[in-house]
Amino acid sequence: MNKVLITFKTDKEQKEIIEHKLKDKVDIIFMDVVEPDKIKDVVQNVNILLVLRWNHIMNLIPYMPNIKIIQSMSAGVDHVPFDILKDNIEVYGNAGAYSEPIAEHTFAFILYFAKNIGYNMENMKNGIFDQYSYSMELRDKKIAIIGYGGIGKAIGKIAKSFGMYVYGINRTGNINDEIITKGYSIKDIDKIFPEMDVVVLSLPLSKTTYEIIDKTKLSFLKKNCILINVGRGAVIKEEDLYDFLISHPDVKFGTDVWWSYTDKNDKFRSEYNFFELKNFIGSPHNSSMVPGIFNRALGRAVDNIVRYLNNEKLVGVINRTEYSNFNLKDRSAMNIKM
Repeated sequence: MNKVLITFKTDKEQKEIIEHKLKDKVDIIFMDVVEPDKIKDVVQNVNILLVLRWNHIMNLIPYMPNIKIIQSMSAGVDHVPFDILKDNIEVYGNAGAYSEPIAEHTFAFILYFAKNIGYNMENMKNGIFDQYSYSMELRDKKIAIIGYGGIGKAIGKIAKSFGMYVYGINRTGNINDEIITKGYSIKDIDKIFPEMDVVVLSLPLSKTTYEIIDKTKLSFLKKNCILINVGRGAVIKEEDLYDFLISHPDVKFGTDVWWSYTDKNDKFRSEYNFFELKNFIGSPHNSSMVPGIFNRALGRAVDNIVRYLNNEKLVGVINRTEYSNFNLKDRSAMNIKM
């Protein structure tokens, strides 16, 4: 019988979710209840991993020669140490697990800028009560969603409800979706940027997307464009973005993702003074954090393992060639959850 290792600490409810879905299908090993001095022996015949963090299990990989698949709890897999995994191991991201709250967060950013919330608050703080200043109406505006996966589709659904024209951008441009006005290939960015009122980045980070948005791409943005990043920080070249926002104060930028991360007990610092800019807002990569989200994501991840056990088609398959020999200068930027 297959053996699955749950590599992170789980509470009673989470164990029940896993056991309910995998009952009689696989032997389940909860790493958090195994004695530390016995773990290397216990994991030898494991062939399925369910992983949240890698830092405490990387040293166990050599003791698990029979791994066939790895299911990540996160949607992105740029933190996975592909270089130490055998080539025949299949890796799956938790596709779509956090889409809805991230999409809501995205529109919180968009509406903040479109409705001049910060500008009007600052004016009122200074005694200016201007009832006649205009804001952007989202209806009939164009939004480009670059990275049209689970998160992108959820963003598109909300955009459609506002009456926006939704343009989906992926690797091929082939998107069969009733939400989409038109699909484009990621190679068409230069062509579509000048037409878009809002651009949202929901790209994974890989060799092909690293710093894909640089000063050249930014220069194509429409005047007064709203740019949002909820994918990974390093898909944008940080220095180029900072310089662009200074020289183009009409363009607004909101981000939930960063170029480097700190532990929660350390003081967060950004290399560039984004927080001094009036056309910038940011949040601490917590767009997915709503009550119950971890258990929902856990259920989706375990469902994918069930597909594997039933010889069904899995979702979130990762093309490992996109990540082989790919390392950021700052590995802390990979220690992220979604």
